[in-house]
Amino acid sequence: MCTIAKVACSNWKRVFLALNGTDFRTDPGSNEYVHGAVGKLTLGRRRPDSHEAILREYSNALLVRHPFDRILSAYRDKIEPGEGQYASFGRRIADAFPDKRMRPPNATFEQFVRHLVVTDPAKFDVHWRRYVDQCQPCSIRYDFVVKYEHMSEESDVMFHQLGIGRQVGLSARGEFYKSKPTGELRHHYYSALSPVLVRKLYEKYFDDFYLFGYVFDYSK
Repeated sequence: MCTIAKVACSNWKRVFLALNGTDFRTDPGSNEYVHGAVGKLTLGRRRPDSHEAILREYSNALLVRHPFDRILSAYRDKIEPGEGQYASFGRRIADAFPDKRMRPPNATFEQFVRHLVVTDPAKFDVHWRRYVDQCQPCSIRYDFVVKYEHMSEESDVMFHQLGIGRQVGLSARGEFYKSKPTGELRHHYYSALSPVLVRKLYEKYFDDFYLFGYVFDYSK
């Protein structure tokens, strides 16, 4: 599976570690442990000349969500708090796109979006990197594309077709991820942006919208 940051990737990695024998029933494990453990199993750790054969031999899956919701999730988790390893990054964005109305301690959502609009996608952080750049869906054949918005139902279908439904039941997965409505959050943040700026952001992520059937449904 091509795991995408801010699309329940930590929880999906727990699922795959559970399939590999890790027991999370008493201790879900820290995100750092989960990412590190799964990192040892990724395609990038295999010899480059073996990649093509591995992709042919195994089923390939991709998990996506509405691009605007993912961008907002990345902002709220990494930039808005103004803490941790992204604190200085947020301040640099605020300095690069000054707001005459106020001087917030870290970047506002509008400043963050302005940063995305003018930045080369090749330089995007992994938490807001486009699907087309990270998972190369035009070059790799994916057997399953699971949408975050219907994750429970679609993941059940995928696991059933893979014959592993009994190993990872709904009760084991349900505690790790639950889809929550994000319409109100999306409206709260995006309604503060100008239609022109939102349109530019949409154009930046157009391929992700188009390839996975997401709709540009912004209204002021």
